[in-house]
Amino acid sequence: MISRLLKKIGIFGALLAAFVLLDIQCPIKFLAKIPCPSCGTTHAIFALLRGNIKQYFVYQPMAVFLVIDIVLAFIAQDINNGLFRTVSYTFILITVIVNFMVWAIRIFL
Repeated sequence: MISRLLKKIGIFGALLAAFVLLDIQCPIKFLAKIPCPSCGTTHAIFALLRGNIKQYFVYQPMAVFLVIDIVLAFIAQDINNGLFRTVSYTFILITVIVNFMVWAIRIFL
């Protein structure tokens, strides 16, 4: 279980390193020329870590929930508990729906 998680983290890290080396901040924004629903998440997390709550909401008000979603998605794949998976996937689905609503409001206003 741990080795599979480490492998996934390694793949994610390699992709992240490739984006950094190629100076691509967001592949969707790079290709489509509009910000993706998760754009600003990294800046928002760093703003939150610095204690700048106002800037966090400017960058991406759903950032903490999106990070939690990523962690839950990795964990839920490796746990055979049906209730945990159901709760995790429900939380992820709700977060994704709300994030798309926030994105639509931000992009069209």
